[in-house]
Amino acid sequence: MPLSVNGVEITDEAIQKEYERMKPAYDRHVAERKVPANPDELKDWSRNSLIEQTLLGQEAAQRFPDTTGTPDVDEDATKAPRPKSPIDQLIASVVEAVPEPDDADVATEYERHKEYFKSPEQVHASHLVKHTPQGQTDQAIYLEMLNIREQLNQGADFNQLVANNSDCSDRSGDLGFFPRGQMVEAFEDVVFTLEPGTYSEVFQTPFGYHIAVVHERRPEGTRPLQEVAPEIERHLHDVTRRTAIQELIAELRSKATIQDA
Repeated sequence: MPLSVNGVEITDEAIQKEYERMKPAYDRHVAERKVPANPDELKDWSRNSLIEQTLLGQEAAQRFPDTTGTPDVDEDATKAPRPKSPIDQLIASVVEAVPEPDDADVATEYERHKEYFKSPEQVHASHLVKHTPQGQTDQAIYLEMLNIREQLNQGADFNQLVANNSDCSDRSGDLGFFPRGQMVEAFEDVVFTLEPGTYSEVFQTPFGYHIAVVHERRPEGTRPLQEVAPEIERHLHDVTRRTAIQELIAELRSKATIQDA
């Protein structure tokens, strides 16, 4: 007996096509969990995916019988509006009914998972760099950097020196905030010892010669609720929307006649 959902047949060809479509996601799934791939499991994924799509399509056709749909507003006025399919309209109606998380929900989630919001020590640094081939010593460049460092001692503006001399692609030199582990070790060993507002001496990394300045330091700690609240709100809203869709699918399955050979 072929696979059918409320009398609508799902062919083997459709299942195989869905199998191929889902295979990259399935391969990532088993790789992340370090478990062996199982073709039968992927086939089950494919069959269930088509069952759910069929159920949603049937429900959408009942709720939104106008197959032309409601056009989406396109930001590009030169393009014609893209009509929403009935399934798009069904999903939109479900997720739009999901309430936004309130402050109490956000605070509870923050306290429950506070360990996720821990941050390591970070520094906000800028640098001026002169590149050398594969980190090789270059006496001329080193002397040039010593001269630039002396200009700093004499009160020259660091940003202007960077703009006029640095080999950075954007000539700003601002690296923003970063923890240990994002830059090469030789660079971090210097900047994580600098106090805010102080300049390093000329030092070398595999990229060349540098002069660095630290603007601000952030100690290791937990990011405050006020800072992470927007992230938590988005996460909670995404979870509740996915849950609402899965609840709708579960309800449709409970009422459906599904014949699966």
